[in-house]
Amino acid sequence: MKSMYSYLILVFVFVAMLAACDSQPGKDLDWKAAGGNPGQTKYSRLEQINRSNVGSLKLAWVYHSGNPAGNIQCNPLVVDGRVYISTPEQHLVALDGATGNEFWRFRPERGSEKFSNVNRGFGYYESGRNRIVFYGAGGFLYAVNAVTGEPVVTFGDSGRINLSEGLFKPAEQMSIQALAAPVVYQDLVIVGGTSWSSGGNVTAYNVTTGERKWLFNTIPHPGEYGYETWGDTGYYRRGAGANVWGGLCLDSDLGMVY
Repeated sequence: MKSMYSYLILVFVFVAMLAACDSQPGKDLDWKAAGGNPGQTKYSRLEQINRSNVGSLKLAWVYHSGNPAGNIQCNPLVVDGRVYISTPEQHLVALDGATGNEFWRFRPERGSEKFSNVNRGFGYYESGRNRIVFYGAGGFLYAVNAVTGEPVVTFGDSGRINLSEGLFKPAEQMSIQALAAPVVYQDLVIVGGTSWSSGGNVTAYNVTTGERKWLFNTIPHPGEYGYETWGDTGYYRRGAGANVWGGLCLDSDLGMVY
C-alpha cells in the first residue's frame, strides 16, 4: 500500500506539471534536478494547481515497476514531457508523463550483480543533443543516455564508474556508494559518497569521460585542512561516517557545492 501511495503522489504532482507546459510557455516547467534545480529550492512557478482546485485532482495513471516491494526514495526528474524514476531494484525508467507508458528501462546490473539499496535522485546534463542522466546504484555511478536509455560508453567503464576505485584503500575495503542525487556543474558531475567502512567524500568527474577531476575527503587526511583538529588522527583510515546522506546542492553563480 505504501508503494501505491508513492506512485499516486508522483502521478498527481507530475502529470499536473506536464499538463501546464502547453498553457504556460516560457516559464520554468521542467524539473531537471532533485529539488527542482541545482540549488534544491523545491519551488516551481507553475500555477495550474492552486488552492482553488487542488481538492479536485483525480487519478490520471498508475505505473507499476514490476519489481518486488522495496524502497523508492528518488525525487523524479521531469524533462521535455518525460518522467525519470528509479525502481526498488535500481532500474532507471523513463515514462511518458501524459500516459505513464514506459519509453525505456535501464538495468544497471552486469552478470550476477543485484542492487537493492536506495537511490535518492539523479543528475541531468544537457549540451546540444547530448543528454545524460547520472545516478548511483550499488557502488557505481552510471551515465545513461536520456533519450535512448543506453549507457554512455565513453563514460568510465562503458557507462559506469566504480566509486571505490583509486582511493586510499583497496576498493573492496572502501564500499563507497552514491545514495544522494548527483549535481551537474558545467562539464562536471559531482557525487557525494557514503560508506559504512570508511569516510565519505565528494568527487567531481568529467560528464563524458568519467575522469576524476577532484576529490574532497569529508574526514580530512594528513596534509588536508582540518586534519590536526581530529582527536584521533588515524580515524580517517579506521573510522566511518561524515557521509553525504541528504544530498548536495549547488550555487551555479559562485561555483560552490554544499
